[in-house]
Amino acid sequence: MPPYDAIASQYKAINDRIRPFRENVESPSFQRVVGDVRGLSVLDVACGDGWYSRRLARAGARVIGVDISAEMVREAERQTTDGDLDIEYRVGDAAALGIAEKFPLITAAYLLHYAATRDDLAALCRGLRARLDDGGRLVTLVLNPHFDPRGPSTAAYGLELRTTGETGDGALTRLHVDLEPPVTIDAYRWRQDTYEAELENAGFVSTNWTPLTCSQDAAGTTPDGYWDDYLANPTAVALECVA
Repeated sequence: MPPYDAIASQYKAINDRIRPFRENVESPSFQRVVGDVRGLSVLDVACGDGWYSRRLARAGARVIGVDISAEMVREAERQTTDGDLDIEYRVGDAAALGIAEKFPLITAAYLLHYAATRDDLAALCRGLRARLDDGGRLVTLVLNPHFDPRGPSTAAYGLELRTTGETGDGALTRLHVDLEPPVTIDAYRWRQDTYEAELENAGFVSTNWTPLTCSQDAAGTTPDGYWDDYLANPTAVALECVA
């Protein structure tokens, strides 16, 4: 069973718990890197509950959202209530998408760090590159390779990265979401140079890492300094790759 099948029924509660982080930090940062999508066809891989598929479509894109979890695809369809949005959801494996079309833009928030081995990571990179136009872009979010487990805590924001005792490249890490009962999601923390090497091997010609920042609107919804601990030790980073 894909891991997200088991938590699909909890995903709304997860998003509700971390919504301030997603709306004030993660989403604005990600969408700044994505840029203007008006008139573009976008493949949203690892679309989950359609969080970014809907935002891309509202910004003017035609979107195909793909997720390996059939339960998550059903949840995405359930949450996508605006019939005017140009979104099609499909069940599919990012490493072998089974889609003939190529795209100028692929988004893949929180995908690559689920690769449990370097071979798995290479397969994901190849699968994404195969569906990109030459010169097209992949924009993704990955676990921050430079996250410091001894640094400022992100627990106040409802989520934490917890180490498992493993060390080294690709170490098993657990994303802990503060619910009752808690939700824990396994992921793997790869080094920055490992990502860059496998993306280059797959045919990407450049990579650009962008830290997450607060939106200008955050000042009106949270106290001054509220996000300082997260920004000092972020759990995730945006990565743009050009094919």
